[in-house]
Amino acid sequence: MNKRVLIIGLGKSGCAAVELALEKGYTTIAIDENVSSELEKKRKELAKKGVSVRLSYKEAQLPDCDLIVLSPGILRASKLGKMLSGVKTKVISEIEFAYRYCKWPIIAITGTNGKTTVTELCTHILKKAGKKAISAGNIGYPFSSLILKNPDLDFVVLELSSFQLSDINAFTPYAAALLNIGSDHIDWHGSKENYAIAKFNIFKNMRDTSNIILNSNLFSKWKELFPNTEKQPLTFSISSQKSDYYLKNKFICKQTQKILSTEKISLPGLHNIENVIVSISLCEMCGVKLAAMSDLIKDFKIGVHRLEVVAEKDGIKYVNDSKSTNPDALIAALRAVGGVKNVCLIAGGLDKKMDFLSVIEEKNRIKKVFLVGKCQNKLAKVWDTVLDYSGCNSFEEAIELACSCAKVNDVVLLSPACASMDMFSNYAARGNFFKSFINRRLCK
Repeated sequence: MNKRVLIIGLGKSGCAAVELALEKGYTTIAIDENVSSELEKKRKELAKKGVSVRLSYKEAQLPDCDLIVLSPGILRASKLGKMLSGVKTKVISEIEFAYRYCKWPIIAITGTNGKTTVTELCTHILKKAGKKAISAGNIGYPFSSLILKNPDLDFVVLELSSFQLSDINAFTPYAAALLNIGSDHIDWHGSKENYAIAKFNIFKNMRDTSNIILNSNLFSKWKELFPNTEKQPLTFSISSQKSDYYLKNKFICKQTQKILSTEKISLPGLHNIENVIVSISLCEMCGVKLAAMSDLIKDFKIGVHRLEVVAEKDGIKYVNDSKSTNPDALIAALRAVGGVKNVCLIAGGLDKKMDFLSVIEEKNRIKKVFLVGKCQNKLAKVWDTVLDYSGCNSFEEAIELACSCAKVNDVVLLSPACASMDMFSNYAARGNFFKSFINRRLCK
């Protein structure tokens, strides 16, 4: 092989794709619009391996190549993204590139919210059932990196974003799930319809519908996006008992079989009941017996920054839900922890052209909102006259004011419903700052 591959974007996934391309014998070129000390360090490291790396890329055309691998998150509205529309070279995602060299069956999971929890829970159940499984993809461990390590596995559990699914070609999972579709990443996709198309791409090449599950509401609303198959996919619902997997009298059921009592699920909120249902269905597809599920999930703990209780003191609960980066995630958080006008909410950050109007449905749970970040003016306009709010000059001010507002039986909730990059490097840094601030304040 002497083909030239161009990797666009040198984030974690892009760098992993570069390493995989080298290992597979490609002549490798990598470009990035940005420049930083970290990227310059990476450029020098890759140059020693024979990679041509061009930072702060401003040229009018892309380098000549036989294949383009697009890192997730490269905006199609950016200069590099616009240049792709005119090229004849095949453009694929990092996920598609890694898939070419994957030898394991893949469990693929996507959705606006909940996909990390389902990915982690599926991996947990499979391991407890004696199967060798690893989580990868959007969860923070690039698929290309897993391919390079080549471990002994029975399954790889892939969390997939809409970015990663936009440019797939042959990618075909063994089993797949679509949890939900809300208002998110409209800045990247241009419309909710395009966002939905990207999400449904997870099923694009699948013909065995017995290994597909999705929310029953999604199938009825977006049926035209589903692949042309003779049989309908499996569905789940917590509100309709007509689905294949459903909730009835506090039991998760399949057809007439009771699988698991919700009283044995320690994860907060109805949205996490949905996450458990999907995880159970996917693991059943992989050979795990339904009768064993109760024992297999009992010691699973949800990850940090997802409705994480930081502290409880003087009758006030402090909750870190920094992973909430869209309106639906905020709504789920309010329903999980909110009572009547008892939530002192910290919200705002970097908008993705999302629709925040639906949050008003939970107005009776919100005592006051403390707005932060670049989109606080937008939130103020949408929620004006309905929610009591204050605009804040800093993240610290918002936390302090929320804490001062809270009384006995109240909840101080960080659930921003926005991306973090206007103030922090990522949602984890935002959540860690919140936790540190709360702990320092309570120790005074």
